[in-house]
Parts: sequence; C-alpha cells; structure tokens
Amino acid sequence: AERVGQGDARSPAACRDGPRPAQGVDQDRYPPPGAQFLTPGTAVSRATAELLRLLFQAAAVWAAHSIGTGIGGARANLERALWCAVAAVFFLPVFDTLWKGNVSGFLALTSVAVALGGVAAGLGAAAGALVKAVPGTLLPAALVADRRSCWTTVLTLGIAAAVSFVLAPTAWLDYPTVVLNMLAGSADYANNLSP
Repeated sequence: AERVGQGDARSPAACRDGPRPAQGVDQDRYPPPGAQFLTPGTAVSRATAELLRLLFQAAAVWAAHSIGTGIGGARANLERALWCAVAAVFFLPVFDTLWKGNVSGFLALTSVAVALGGVAAGLGAAAGALVKAVPGTLLPAALVADRRSCWTTVLTLGIAAAVSFVLAPTAWLDYPTVVLNMLAGSADYANNLSP
C-alpha cells in the first residue's frame, strides 16, 4: 500500500525475478486490490494505521462469528454477543491474525457472507477473491446459489477488477508471475503447518 500510494504499483523485483519464500517483509502475495484498498491508510502514521487495522479486523472477526452463529440458529442476545467477542480474541488462530495483521478476519467475514446467499453472497465471494486468491474457491458457490448472488458476484468482480486494473495495470501484469514464483519457493518454516 505504501508503494502504491507513492505511485509505484510494480511488485518488488525479488517477487518477479524467480522462486521466493512465501513469507517475508515487502513481498506481494495478494491480488492488487488489497494494496489499493489500503492505500488511504498510508496518509496516517503507521501506528494509527495498525490500530485501525486491528480494530477493523477484530470487528470483522466478531461480525463473522455473530452472523455465523445466527445462521446456525443461535438467538440474538447479549450472551451470544459476548461469546462471539470471546471467540474473536481468545482462540489462537484469531489472536494470531489480529497480532500479525493477516487478512483472515476479513476473509472469515466474506466466507460467512457467502453462506447468507443473495447479494451478501455475491459481495462476500467477490471481495474475498479480490483480497486473496484462495477465497476464489467460494466463487462457484456464489455463482450458483441464486440469481441475485450470481449477478452481484459478476458485477462486483468485473467493476472492481476493471477499476483496479486501470489504476495499476503493471501490478496486475506482475501478479501471475508473483504467484508462480511464490509457489515455486520454499514453504519450510517452523510456523507453517500446511503440507
């Protein structure tokens, strides 16, 4: 976001030039709209931006829990709200994402939105896919859920991707290379439990 805010939308050379590890500072991993969306946050101090990110991420995690428990049949009351707050800060994966600044809380919210169906499903699936590649696996569910979900998904993806491409075409042209280089790089980290 800082590079995009300064007018440099290119991925760092280390991300384009060959295999690289999946972790590290100043490495692009996500589709360009994520950095573009965060660019306004570069107008404030880093401490303020980090605090805002933490608050928005915690709110997204709480909302995901709240909506998900509602889908599961829980009644809306103070006890449900408090248990959702406990889940948002107590369990390790959530604490980890809040501490590190990952996008998992936002992705949890977009995933729960897909379960709602309709316009919410389309917005959730499209937003998730535009923030990180993996939630793109939710797109088929949103496209077949119902007519409103399908059209919302297509329109949101089309408009957001088109605007993003116009604002930073080099970032989009770099992105396939960045992803392939990351896939070819090492994932051997003590904190990486995935195969």
